[in-house]
Amino acid sequence: MNDYALGGSIYLHKSKPSAYENYNLSPKETRALFKEKGWNEIVAFQTRNPPHIGHEYVQKAALTVVDGLFINPIIGKKKKGDFTDEVILE
Repeated sequence: MNDYALGGSIYLHKSKPSAYENYNLSPKETRALFKEKGWNEIVAFQTRNPPHIGHEYVQKAALTVVDGLFINPIIGKKKKGDFTDEVILE
């Protein structure tokens, strides 16, 4: 696998319909949210599982060195046996 770094303007070409539209933020909306909260240094935590104590530890540790924590749950199509969207978002 190759390593890539992206920067600059980001464009969303096509958004898929979802039962969880209120959780879907465009890159522009995400950046506006960060600005509104006064976050300059952000760490993102992406998960396809319900949060547990290990996740909490990692998140709290990250918050000691950054301004904000962006939790990005994976909802929609996942691997067989993964938790449902409802469980992850709960």
